[in-house]
Amino acid sequence: METTVYLGKVQSFAQGRWHTPAGEGRPVFHAVTGEPIAEISSEGLDFKGMLDYARTVGGPKLRQMTFHERARMLKALALYLNEHKAELYELSRATGATKQDAWLDIDGGIGTFFVYASKGRRELPDERFLLEGEPERISRRMVGCDLSRRPVSADPVKVTTSWPVRCSNRSPTPPQMSCRAPSGRMPDSSMSRTTRSAT
Repeated sequence: METTVYLGKVQSFAQGRWHTPAGEGRPVFHAVTGEPIAEISSEGLDFKGMLDYARTVGGPKLRQMTFHERARMLKALALYLNEHKAELYELSRATGATKQDAWLDIDGGIGTFFVYASKGRRELPDERFLLEGEPERISRRMVGCDLSRRPVSADPVKVTTSWPVRCSNRSPTPPQMSCRAPSGRMPDSSMSRTTRSAT
């Protein structure tokens, strides 16, 4: 009969630190030998505090990261898990799963991290926002601004915008556009372009 290492009380990473539950937790048993292998409990976790932490600390920090920075973080996590996957297979065996069963979850999951890390750096810009699609023509005459580059105009109507070249990564404010035409005539069309924040 194989000997199983006892893991003790399983910790949770919450509010930026590791939390060990107080008191006795619920025992978890080895699926084959019946030996206890761990204790689990959520006692002492501040769930409201966890939500507040995510909104006031974690969320703002994440939104300050570019797509490439997030991709590099995913790759670092994948490399770490790949170095420790033998331990993950051992834990999976304690659930009664075969190696083939565990392969889908362990190697498959790690591979998914690598794929998203690669796609994030190859297919997305090193920015905190994403310009989505090309400017779209919404009427017969094109008059407007390409918000990603510089104001464009079609005489005799002149168009100006106060939106800067770089958009805020938080709640972008719609561009303040003003149009002037001879004899007070208003332009009859515009172009639009959508921005998506890295949230």
